[in-house]
Amino acid sequence: MITDNAAARLLKILEEGKALNPNTNAKTAWMRLFNLKEDDINYESILMSKLGQVMLLPHETITLISQYYPTQAPALRHTLMQIQTAFVSQNLKETWNSFIQHIDTHCISTLSMTTALLDNSLETKLINSDELDSFKSTIRELIDDTIKSDLTPEFKKFMTHYLRKILNAINDYLISGAMPILDAVESTLGHAVLDPKFKDELLDNETGLKIRSMLGDLANVVTIATAATGAAAYIASNGFPLLG
Repeated sequence: MITDNAAARLLKILEEGKALNPNTNAKTAWMRLFNLKEDDINYESILMSKLGQVMLLPHETITLISQYYPTQAPALRHTLMQIQTAFVSQNLKETWNSFIQHIDTHCISTLSMTTALLDNSLETKLINSDELDSFKSTIRELIDDTIKSDLTPEFKKFMTHYLRKILNAINDYLISGAMPILDAVESTLGHAVLDPKFKDELLDNETGLKIRSMLGDLANVVTIATAATGAAAYIASNGFPLLG
C-alpha cells in the first residue's frame, strides 16, 4: 500500500504549534493551524472534524513504525502516549498551553528521528508549504478562469468540481497526507482520458492548457512525496501522451 509519512505531518503540525503563543485561546490556535476563519460556513464542525483526523496521526505513526521498524516501536509508544495526553487534556475554551505544554523537546526529537526513519523506508518527502500555497493560488485562479471562459457548461461543471476536489485535498495535506491529492489528480486525468469532449477542451483551449500544465506540475510533486506509481507518476515522467 502506498502511503506517506504520518510522523512527518504530525511533527510539522506540532512544530507550528510550538511557535504559537501559549496564552492564545486553544480554539483560536487550532483554527490558525488549520487555516480556518470564523466566517467560514460551519467552521466549528470543520474544526472538530480536522482535530479528530489529527488525533489519528499518532496511531498511523505507530502502525508504520511497527511495520518497518518493529524493534523501535516500544521506544516510540511513550512519546505517542504523551501526544495523546495532550489531545485529551486540552480545553478549547482555555489557553493553548493546555495542549502544547505536553509537547516537550524530547517529544519533538523522538518524532524527528521517527520521521527520518520512515522517510528512508517509504522513500517519501514532505511537500513544502510554500509550494502548496502556490498550487492553491493557481487552482483558485483556474477555477475563476474556467467559470468565466467560453467553454461548454458541462466542461465547466466537471472541471470546477475536480479543481475544488484537488484544492480541498491540498488544504488538508498536513492532516490527510498526499494520497488524497494524488487520488484527486488521477480522477481528473481519468475523466479526461475517458471522455473525448472533456479531453478536447483540455487540448484546444487556453484555460484547458493551463489546467494541463498545473496537473502535470502537481503530479510531479505528489509523485515524489508519495513515491507513487500509476497514472500520476506516468504523467509526471511522460507528460500527457494519452491526451494527445
